[in-house]
Amino acid sequence: MTSLPIAISPGVVSLVKINDRVSVGQAIAKRSIKKDYVVNLVDQFSESPDKVRKTLRKKPGDSVNEGDLLAVKKNLFGFREEKILSRVAGVFSKYERDTGKIIIELGSSSGDEYTEIVSPVDGIVIMCDNEKIVIGTEKDVYLGRKGGRGSVIGEMHLLNSDVNEISLYYALDNNAVGKIVVGRNFPRDILIKCAGMGVSGVIGTEIRNEDLTYLSNRRMQLPIIEVDTDIIERITKWKSKKIFLNSQEKAIIVLHA
Repeated sequence: MTSLPIAISPGVVSLVKINDRVSVGQAIAKRSIKKDYVVNLVDQFSESPDKVRKTLRKKPGDSVNEGDLLAVKKNLFGFREEKILSRVAGVFSKYERDTGKIIIELGSSSGDEYTEIVSPVDGIVIMCDNEKIVIGTEKDVYLGRKGGRGSVIGEMHLLNSDVNEISLYYALDNNAVGKIVVGRNFPRDILIKCAGMGVSGVIGTEIRNEDLTYLSNRRMQLPIIEVDTDIIERITKWKSKKIFLNSQEKAIIVLHA
């Protein structure tokens, strides 16, 4: 049996106790929902998503105050500007490239709305405290060398990261949105693009400590794990399956293998 630790943050309420049996998808904890404020640049500027992307004056991870400039559109000759100012304070969470929407995270809800943390595997709870829930499981767990923050369940998206950084930047397209990108070298610009475009997580063999610190300091919520090359080769054979990525514990589980 392998132990799978799932870190929980302050304010998260556990729904299980030691020796409880859990199944895939079962709620094991709940936390307050963070509210988002959405600005639709396509509607406000009457332009395509490709064009409004160039009007942005903030980027993912930036703090936003009420009245801050979010985007500026100039006319053909640059004599007149249309500006969009933020009506809220928060953090620029992401920009949706396909819809032209800015997402600003406002923080925890003061109401009674919650989201559930579910178990990624069948197993039994062997530890439960204020910091983590540990589930004993028969699934194989792959451990990485270093990790960031957060956890996610998603489908793998293989990326040829042996090419140069410019080619890699353009190879990372909308097919990766909502998926866990698996590759080798992930420089800072690529990690920032992953966070901004809605990639669910990253697994690579070359991720610098200073880049992990940079993303953390800018509150970019992107689960990341650096692993050995042999682990990449072992998990990519399951590319049609979903995987669970727990970056804080540096653990990867192939689900339904």
